Amino acid sequence: MVLRTIPVRLMAILMAVILMVPAAGGEAGAEAAVRPVSVSGGNAHGLAVWSDGTVTGWGYNKSGQVGDGTTIDQYVPRQISGLSGIVQVAAGSNASFALDAAGEVWGWGQTYGSYISYDPSAPVQKSGPRKLEGLQNVGSIVTNGYTGLAVKKDGTATLWYPSFDQPSEMSVRYLPLPGVTGIKSAVIAGNDALFLTEAGAVKQLSIYNTVYGRVRWASDPVTVHTLTGSGIKQIAASGDNAFLLDTSGRVLRWNRSL
Repeated sequence: MVLRTIPVRLMAILMAVILMVPAAGGEAGAEAAVRPVSVSGGNAHGLAVWSDGTVTGWGYNKSGQVGDGTTIDQYVPRQISGLSGIVQVAAGSNASFALDAAGEVWGWGQTYGSYISYDPSAPVQKSGPRKLEGLQNVGSIVTNGYTGLAVKKDGTATLWYPSFDQPSEMSVRYLPLPGVTGIKSAVIAGNDALFLTEAGAVKQLSIYNTVYGRVRWASDPVTVHTLTGSGIKQIAASGDNAFLLDTSGRVLRWNRSL
């Protein structure tokens, strides 16, 4: 595993999303002041958190990932009911997640939505967000649409993913990840989790057990690698690749296969 330098322009494209929302007609007041504070996108749907704590969703919706309670594709953003005080959204594939100011996480869409019945032959997910009960005191979240990482306010991290212990009912497994503390942010790059610490170090560990072909269990041995000991101020990921921005403005690329 090695790190490679890439142009900083690519990093800027990967790591920055700027939304400019002008006030309609120059209106003054609370409505004109509402602005986006967090955005994220899945395979073909998008989410936005607004400064009043509300969330809107739009796009492909066959798994209920927009969150409006239907499976109808939405070409105009729809406000998602049942959510308030939201500070961040994270989307991936056909699933959606939201983090509220109290540090709790909500999920909806493929796998994470409630079934309309417990009939496995009709697992159509039409409900809106449901709370992920095993996550509290969360400061930020990332997801690839199936698994997710919650960075806690105490600097630790928890991995979550769906489990079908009962064939017709999904439950969520929560796995605190040992060996890394002082975490500032995290990304998922393929089958790996990368963590940026407050000290500017980047740690990596596998979240997938290749021997058994499944996501990590609590009983699996944990090996934490240090990709760099200091000097990193931001990380991002796309697919199997992770990108590290250092304090000098260089961008490093990491991929397990390199």
